[in-house]
Amino acid sequence: MKRIAPQFLAITLVFAATPASAATDHWTYTPPATGTRGTISWTDSSGFENVINGIILSDGAIDVYPNCNRGSATLRNADFSIPVRDGAGNELAYSPDFLAGKRDTGAAILGYITGLTNVVVNANATSLGNYCFKGCTGLVRVVLNDGLESIGVQAFTDDTALMEIENAFPDSLGSIGNNAFQNCKALKGPLVANGLRTIGSRAFHTCSALLGVDLSASTVETFPEYVFYNASKLGSIAFPDTTAAIGNGCFEGCTSLTNVTPLLPPRLETLGTDSSPAWRDDPIQGHVVSPPTLERVGTRAFRTAKIETFTAAKKGLKTIGQYAFFQAPNLTNVVLSATMEGITANWLDSSGTAGVPQHVWFRNLPASLPSNLWAGTKSLNITIHLPWSQEKAWREWVASGPSGHTFTFDGATKTLPKRRNDIGTWNAGVVQNVTWWNDIDPHFTIKVR
Repeated sequence: MKRIAPQFLAITLVFAATPASAATDHWTYTPPATGTRGTISWTDSSGFENVINGIILSDGAIDVYPNCNRGSATLRNADFSIPVRDGAGNELAYSPDFLAGKRDTGAAILGYITGLTNVVVNANATSLGNYCFKGCTGLVRVVLNDGLESIGVQAFTDDTALMEIENAFPDSLGSIGNNAFQNCKALKGPLVANGLRTIGSRAFHTCSALLGVDLSASTVETFPEYVFYNASKLGSIAFPDTTAAIGNGCFEGCTSLTNVTPLLPPRLETLGTDSSPAWRDDPIQGHVVSPPTLERVGTRAFRTAKIETFTAAKKGLKTIGQYAFFQAPNLTNVVLSATMEGITANWLDSSGTAGVPQHVWFRNLPASLPSNLWAGTKSLNITIHLPWSQEKAWREWVASGPSGHTFTFDGATKTLPKRRNDIGTWNAGVVQNVTWWNDIDPHFTIKVR
């Protein structure tokens, strides 16, 4: 630490002669006594004297040591847009790292101050450090500055009263750390972050009042695990085209999520995992087009989703996991125009609506099919659309007699009839119809890329 300039050693505490009820228009720097650190203080309009301890001057700028104010009862309104003056009236500047915590990595700067209600970040701040305002359970309002570049790990974790981030996220903000706003249950948004490049895991975990997120103008590539987990009122999310991965449980428990744009980003490569799907139990709606970059739709990927159609591009998708469309009530058309490698049993289990026919379009017969392709289907009326080039393979597959694939008509076993659609009842009353085509039906309304 640099030695404090001599001119500051003679400064006296201005507030010593000022009544606590008298508001001032600046913070006042009080230099440290021997072997201690100084303070800045300011009496707000309500007469409350706000005091921040652990203040030092470094290269002529105000800085603060971490943990000097942990649990403080003397700070309620931290408005750093108000200037700081010394006893002689000279205005002092804040260090850009004033709230960054770089002097002691991992320690809170103004964390765990339960009486703190309002924060206005200093104008030249470049980052909010790890744990900076963690546990400030009374914090209601935060104003960020235009030059802010990063928000650290757990910077606002457990700030359960935080309702408003004025100035939203400035375009200069490039990163939001892990758990940064976890458990901010009052934060509503909508949140817009046009300059964002990276977002940490669980960054908005259990933000149960959050209504909307728009990252369409950002360049985020990875939405890591559980970013918006249990954001139960989140109604909309707009992805950037740069999105390549949507991680495990990213939107699990987002029970109000109906508006997703696009449903699958055009460069998406990873969509959750079998053990923790990205969209589990979310009521997302619309028409899904699987981009050429996505090779697998995993187990329970669209469980309970209200999507109407699923279309796979001609290149890309190779496998579909078990229960991928489980209990998707509005699903009526699945267009598998890619060269598929395998589909797992129960992939359409309980999807659709009883009595409403479903259509499945194959460009090719996958090399790996389950012994019961339609296990658990709800509509009981499925039309399969197959290319003529696959007729022989389909006949051989049916004739091989795997469990659940013996077709019966009037009590007699039948092979697949050529140029006939209705091949009778099969497997607990499911009516399977087959049509043949040279390519995707030109009258079909879903555009295939």
